[in-house]
Amino acid sequence: FYYCLTTVTSVGYGEIVPHNTSERIFAVFVEFVGAFIFALIIASLTAVATSMDINTRAVSDQLEMVAAFVEVRQFPASLGRRIRRHFR
Repeated sequence: FYYCLTTVTSVGYGEIVPHNTSERIFAVFVEFVGAFIFALIIASLTAVATSMDINTRAVSDQLEMVAAFVEVRQFPASLGRRIRRHFR
């Protein structure tokens, strides 16, 4: 099990290797902790990137609604530009 996990997690075997069962158990535990922390970091970065995209899309949707409102109400062009500029 130790060799499979070490290969899958790309930790490698290195020059310092566990020699008995308790050392191997400790190494497996540390590898699991490292993989868990790596997964948390990737999940956090993904959440940040997703929230940025959601905010950008919300602003874009709001600007589209404002533009449609200005067009439906047939505001003068200069007033429509000022209103859209305000919402940017």
